[in-house]
Amino acid sequence: LVDTKMKFPNPFAKSKPKGPSQLLSEGLRAEAEYEKNEDDIADNVLTSNLDETWNSGRKASPQEPVELTIDLGGHTWVDKLELTPYQVPTPAHTHHRLYLDDTLVAEVKGETKHHTPIEGVAIGAHGRILRVQTVESPAWVAWSRVRVYGTKDL
Repeated sequence: LVDTKMKFPNPFAKSKPKGPSQLLSEGLRAEAEYEKNEDDIADNVLTSNLDETWNSGRKASPQEPVELTIDLGGHTWVDKLELTPYQVPTPAHTHHRLYLDDTLVAEVKGETKHHTPIEGVAIGAHGRILRVQTVESPAWVAWSRVRVYGTKDL
């Protein structure tokens, strides 16, 4: 069971903008310090094709976390995330920390499975830079898809 509850006080006092939550991630840019090769680039997680992945080529630990960074293109209200791991061995125990503009807003910890989305990761905060930091993984850190849902600020 994956624990996706927001465990940290929301440091953003602004309220949610009016309007429905929308898929925002397609067309954005992602970066990572590590990419296994030129086919496994960070931008691949923002497409709808599960066969295009980002693979860091590294395992993660609290001493050596692996990060994926997504620029939301402007100040954005982020409602929730959906994270789809590309993971072998599967299932495996993993631990991820989610940051908006350097503020820890949520953690995902527990058993995850290859190509099985971790849905409903509640964020409920404003920011521009989203970081998905993996601090525990028995395999190379790799994602098939990261979907960001929310509302762009005007």
